[in-house]
Amino acid sequence: MITPEVKPGTGKIDTLTIRNNRKTSSQDLRQLVKELGYYESIFSPSVSVTIVIQDGTDMKNSLPIVGGETIDISFSDSFPGTVDIDGGGTMRVYKISDKVKESDKVDSYTLLCTTNDFINSHYKTVDRTYTRKSVKSIVSDILKEKFNEDLFNDEEVKTEGIHTFTFTQINPFKAINQILLEAQSVQEDRASSVFCFWQNNDGYQLQNLDILLRKEPRKDETGETLKYAYFTGEVPNDYKFESTRILDVRETVSFDFLNGIAEGQYGTMVKYYDPIAKEFRSNQYIHDENWDDNIHANKNPLLSKNISEEFGTISTIEKYLTTNAVASENLYVADRDVNIRTSFRRRQNVVAGATAIMSRITNNSIDIIVYGDSRIMAGETIDITIPTTGQKKKTDELIDNLTSGRYLITAVKHSISDDEYYTIMTVVKDSYIKNPDRMGDF
Repeated sequence: MITPEVKPGTGKIDTLTIRNNRKTSSQDLRQLVKELGYYESIFSPSVSVTIVIQDGTDMKNSLPIVGGETIDISFSDSFPGTVDIDGGGTMRVYKISDKVKESDKVDSYTLLCTTNDFINSHYKTVDRTYTRKSVKSIVSDILKEKFNEDLFNDEEVKTEGIHTFTFTQINPFKAINQILLEAQSVQEDRASSVFCFWQNNDGYQLQNLDILLRKEPRKDETGETLKYAYFTGEVPNDYKFESTRILDVRETVSFDFLNGIAEGQYGTMVKYYDPIAKEFRSNQYIHDENWDDNIHANKNPLLSKNISEEFGTISTIEKYLTTNAVASENLYVADRDVNIRTSFRRRQNVVAGATAIMSRITNNSIDIIVYGDSRIMAGETIDITIPTTGQKKKTDELIDNLTSGRYLITAVKHSISDDEYYTIMTVVKDSYIKNPDRMGDF
């Protein structure tokens, strides 16, 4: 294993420079910064940065900082290499918050920064038709045309059919979200059709949520899977354990059974009408019947079988859509519009399962804190081990099998100050490593 430059939990801000809007003045903020925070999420199209400043030079007025200033940022940690934050060209200041006077000579305030692309997205519009293209191709075209950016991830994003979309004066990121609502996973992937579009420090990413959930977890430089574990006490001179040590774990939502019922986690009905075919149809997602249709990260459902049979057999919410899917089956229509055979709307096929999986992961969320590791990104998976509490009688009882397992990192925040660097992750799962009906079997 590569020997770290410094102990885990130590970070260094290598570059932190602000330039005014006229490009006539700049200032190094490293001596003024109290804390630097870098944030990314699989549910956000842009990364963001917060910079807590202790200003004893009246920089806010002398630069001045009035909104739109550019920020150059790079930092390093105990692992080799430097992280250059380059979100859509550069980061821009869009807000000052929490300004207080700490003394007669020092003001404290927070600079909130977002990407150049995100700000420009409010001025750019998509006003054209994309004809007979895949979901990934349309997303790629919008990024290239509006931001001169490419999709970074090399993984193949596979969806059913082709699409024709006409957009009139719509924000590029909103256009992308509309496309993803229509995306249907290919059948062989056995994945529900929830697609995430987000930005991390590598660039723009696009992937199916179920595919993300069952990805192989992070590995170290030797190719060994990293095992993050929560434990107390000191481990002197053991870098391997310290670098993957969970310092704090908080189950923000261990489960929310009632909310899951209300949001359709255990049963969603979709009713749709085709005005061309003049036909009304429906389909549904039922937990007790359909949970096994998808491949899951930890194999075993979050519900016991008895509860699934009691509450997971009927729909608790209904959704209504219009579509041309039924007309695509009509020979009279399809013979006159051959494109409809492959380019009909697909949202009615996916919305029930998508509703269930989104409710499933939002009702099972954990925040964990580890020593700063700039290599951790949203969209990765990790294996975590949490010990049980109380007296342990058997070896298997040492591990909390309901909390431990494989998790997807949905959001990550890197927090760096003068003497500390921590990484805070929000992680979710869609299944347990052990069947809750057989927790007592060893």
